[in-house]
Amino acid sequence: MQLPLEILVLLSSVGALQSLFFAIYLFTLNQGNKAANRMLAWLLLALTGRVAKSVGYYFTNDNLPTMLENLGFGANMAITPLLYLYFLAYLNPQYKFRNKYLLHLIPFFAIVLFDPLIQDTFWLKWGGYHLVLHHMFVYWLLAGYVLYTRLVKRPAPSQGQVSKTARSWVWLLWVGIGLIWAAYASNFFLQWVPYIVAPVVFSLLMYIVGFIGLKRNQIFFEKSIVQPKEAKTKYKHSSLGVKEATQYLEKLKTLMQTEKPYQSPDLTLPKLAKSLHIPAYLLSQLINEKLNQNFSDFINSYRIQQAQQMLTDVEGQKQKIASIAYDCGFNTLSAFNLAFKKQVQMTPSQYRKQHLAVK
Repeated sequence: MQLPLEILVLLSSVGALQSLFFAIYLFTLNQGNKAANRMLAWLLLALTGRVAKSVGYYFTNDNLPTMLENLGFGANMAITPLLYLYFLAYLNPQYKFRNKYLLHLIPFFAIVLFDPLIQDTFWLKWGGYHLVLHHMFVYWLLAGYVLYTRLVKRPAPSQGQVSKTARSWVWLLWVGIGLIWAAYASNFFLQWVPYIVAPVVFSLLMYIVGFIGLKRNQIFFEKSIVQPKEAKTKYKHSSLGVKEATQYLEKLKTLMQTEKPYQSPDLTLPKLAKSLHIPAYLLSQLINEKLNQNFSDFINSYRIQQAQQMLTDVEGQKQKIASIAYDCGFNTLSAFNLAFKKQVQMTPSQYRKQHLAVK
């Protein structure tokens, strides 16, 4: 059964819009790995341009203005080179952008520069689209090679170990963009699927990316997703004694209750460890092994406890939920809602209503 035109328009367009807003958000984000975040933003803009071209091409019956069509193909030439550059920036703690990296985008710049001179016949009759798809595939393989050398092959001692969350994130992007390429290629070379399948696949990918981005926002907020190998080795062989662990725990709990460092949205494991005057890897071991939590869940547990109190006391009931979220140390309302529901099994508004009903 063929889907109605309206549904295809919605499915194809919503991904492009979400990608556009996500890119704008990353451009304005001043935390975390700024170089990687901005490279990801450019990647999302390139995907937006390519998919917008596809939607226009499909729903205008190939009557899209030639200059817009050229820009869409130009964006296509930038997608996987930007994916390659994003992986370099995100997975390498010593990454520094160099002007020579712009050489990877020469095909994109050439198409933009000569856009008014390129005829629409170039893409389908003169082999231009063949070149686009092969170029995209080659850089997709190069991006995969970066993942192989960084995540599969044993990394160099100076590079450290990439976190599990970061691993899942980059593999998702690599596979997702590979599926988009496969949809375009299988339509053009084999005529296996309709042309509109690729924009729909892209939209689904953006939903998944958006969900994971909200649930695991440390992907964008942490400056480094790499644990130094030296610290990892010490963590592996260290053994906190019962007495020492008890002392550290008491010191940690006292600090959390009196100084409330969790109220700072910029709180990190090294910052908290510095306040306690202990190594970061020992604090991580203490939280993981003695409290059975990761650092993010540990901090959020204190934030949620304060939020519960503010949602139910007299003064807090006058505050908006967003205001409470920021006061408790959350960067965004969406992150607060996800963390609150994870711990309390209901949303903040439901919790407030339930408490008022009991009163």
